[in-house]
Amino acid sequence: MAFGAEELRVLRRALALALHPGPASASASAQDVQDCLRLAESVDEATREGVRLRAFLVADLARYRAALPGTAAGFLTLLE
Repeated sequence: MAFGAEELRVLRRALALALHPGPASASASAQDVQDCLRLAESVDEATREGVRLRAFLVADLARYRAALPGTAAGFLTLLE
């Protein structure tokens, strides 16, 4: 997963607020909160896309293996 410059800026700010709680973090602006929420949504979306890609690649590999001669599926077909 790669982050863009804006996402890294938001991530650094969010981590700074989390690591150094106090008056500064209590006064986090509404824009800071919105930026953090957008970053969380982007990370969630990237995670879901990664899961979808992995599922696709696993299914593609299964189709490829099933199409190879001498596989269990091909062998069972020959036995019938």
